Amino acid sequence: MAHMDTTVETHEVRLYWRDVLKEQGRTMTWLSLKTETSYPMLKSYAAGITKPPQAWLDKVSALLGVDVR
Repeated sequence: MAHMDTTVETHEVRLYWRDVLKEQGRTMTWLSLKTETSYPMLKSYAAGITKPPQAWLDKVSALLGVDVR
């Protein structure tokens, strides 16, 4: 059951940073350039195919001025 909770939490974080990008008028291309992450990898994070590393989430948090935890 704990695995299911982790999946939900990861899904919520993924949706959250994408929503913040939209609210701020920023694009995934912008985020890709700022985080030095390839666009295909960024899309993989956004789709939930690959779980982003905590260091990446921390960097996104700082760039967007929000807490992603």
